[in-house]
Amino acid sequence: MNHSIHLLKEVQNEILAATEIAVSITVIKVSGYQAFHFMIRSCYKKSKSWKLLDLLLANDQ
Repeated sequence: MNHSIHLLKEVQNEILAATEIAVSITVIKVSGYQAFHFMIRSCYKKSKSWKLLDLLLANDQ
């Protein structure tokens, strides 16, 4: 049971990080590269999903 709670928290963290990355991609269109770069760095610290970021950036082209 404890293990599944831990897994659920990991999934929640990934979803949060994915949301922040998606928001960041919107921000770059509005306020430029500097703010975007800072937000992406903070997402990296929270998320292990490097591939997720690559995917989102690729889809945004």
